[in-house]
Amino acid sequence: MCGRYIATSTPDDIKDVFSASGHPNFPPRFNICPSDDIQVIRLRKKSNEREIISMRWGIAHDKQGVSSSEKSIINARSESINVTSFFTKDFNHRRCLVPADGFYEWEKLKNYRQPYLFRPLHDSLMAFAGIWRKNNSFPSSDSLSKYSCCILTKQATNVASEIHHRMPLILDPIHWSSWLGDKMVDKSDLMQIIKNGFYDDLYSIPVSTRVNSAANDDIHCLEQIDPFSSLGENFVLPF
Repeated sequence: MCGRYIATSTPDDIKDVFSASGHPNFPPRFNICPSDDIQVIRLRKKSNEREIISMRWGIAHDKQGVSSSEKSIINARSESINVTSFFTKDFNHRRCLVPADGFYEWEKLKNYRQPYLFRPLHDSLMAFAGIWRKNNSFPSSDSLSKYSCCILTKQATNVASEIHHRMPLILDPIHWSSWLGDKMVDKSDLMQIIKNGFYDDLYSIPVSTRVNSAANDDIHCLEQIDPFSSLGENFVLPF
C-alpha cells in the first residue's frame, strides 16, 4: 500500500518536470498523511492542458460523510481498477499524477515495525498513478477540499518487495501523457501501462519511527538511522 510519502521538490520544479500550469503554494512535505491536501497533476479537458491542483488524499465511500476522512479510500488496486465499479468513471475519465520524491513503508519485525524511506536511484521527481473525483458535498468556496483522489498500488517488485508486498504504482515518465489523457488510449492500453509501464528503480534507507506520527513533518524524517538502535540495549545479534 501507500500510506505516507514525501513531496520536497519546489513548485517550479514540479511545473517544469510535468509541463503543468498553476500556482501551487505548498511547502516541502516530509510526512504526507491520508486526508491531507496534496498536489495533483490533472488534464483540463476544455483546454487539454496540464494543471497543478490541490486535492484531498482519500475518496469517501458513497454512504460516508465528508467529515469521516479517516475511513476514506486512499489506495486502489491497479490490477483490478478496470473492473471495480466504484472507480469505473474515475478510471475512464479522471486519471491524475501525484508528484512525489519518495514514500515510506514499514517492515514487520518480531517486536515492532521498522519504517523505510524509498526514493528513486537518482533522487528524481516521480509520479504515482492516481484517480480523482469532485466532492459535490463540499462548499464550492472550499477549494482545498473540492476534489479528492487516491493513489493506485501494485504488487511490490525489486527492492520494495523486501519490505512489503505492495507499493505505489510509479509510472515511467514515457507513460505520463497516456495516463493523463494527453494521448488517446483505451482500457486495454491503460491496463498494459499498469502491468508493464511502472518504475521501480529505487533504493531504501531505514528511518526513525518518528514518521509514525503525523505531527512530525520535518527534514529529520528523512535521516537514515541504525535500525538496530531502536531495539534497546539488550538486543543481541544471533550467531
